[in-house]
Amino acid sequence: MALGAELGIELTYPRERAPYNLTVFSIATGKYLEYWVDLCRSAGIERMNDPSIQWVIASDLIAKIPEELVAVFGNRLTTIPIPAYGWPQATLLRYQIIYENASLILGQTLMYLDADMIFKNNHWVETIENKMKAKSNIHLVQHPGYYRPSLGHKFYFYLRNLKFILKDLRDFLYVGGLGSWERNPDSLAFVPRGARKDYVCGGCWFGSRNEILEMCEMLCDRVNRDLQKNMIAKFHDESHLNWFATHFPFELESSEFCFDPSYPQLKQIQPLIEAVDKNIDSPWLRL
Repeated sequence: MALGAELGIELTYPRERAPYNLTVFSIATGKYLEYWVDLCRSAGIERMNDPSIQWVIASDLIAKIPEELVAVFGNRLTTIPIPAYGWPQATLLRYQIIYENASLILGQTLMYLDADMIFKNNHWVETIENKMKAKSNIHLVQHPGYYRPSLGHKFYFYLRNLKFILKDLRDFLYVGGLGSWERNPDSLAFVPRGARKDYVCGGCWFGSRNEILEMCEMLCDRVNRDLQKNMIAKFHDESHLNWFATHFPFELESSEFCFDPSYPQLKQIQPLIEAVDKNIDSPWLRL
């Protein structure tokens, strides 16, 4: 893909040999460590014992990871101590945390997964493996809040959920498309109106190790350049990810990878991974 060459950035991440098929990388500071523990347990003992999967957790509370979890994972668990970042640094700096610890990521496929998720289907590993057989090396997930059913299902969805008609018309008229796009041209996450098509979520994405690390290095650089101008994108790391999605090829995956049961438009989808409902007033809903 030559991501760095296209933008004039010299990519310097280490290209290590990958002894694992998959690395699941999460960041959990403060109370989010508890969510990550639940995430791991939801994977089931078979996946937790799977010798082909590496689990990586970056946290300020490494010492509080339950001993039984450490025992099950053994040397397949990699821990990365980080400061107790507050909001929004904990999410905004994820690309930097991943890139700076590239040498610890040993899976052929790298999957970033928010700590506050749970696995809903034991076949998630096989699903990822099948997805990685596609031509694209980067897979981004359609944001569940902006997913809409296709064809005939869309008509019945709008008929049963009239508030979405006005909301979606407003977004298309005033924003140019569904999504929480960065509209400030001073931010490096800015996406021009004509490019606002498929809005992806920041909570789950995956791809080949090398391609994902290239993406993280690039987005880390862009986030830091924004911060040097005292600029924070509208939806932080997610805004920068959507900038990336408008400039480089990727495979758009269904919201089954980031399912939210509070959204009526997802009723036809069988979830693989589900977001934890922490607070009904969370900005995640964006309605």
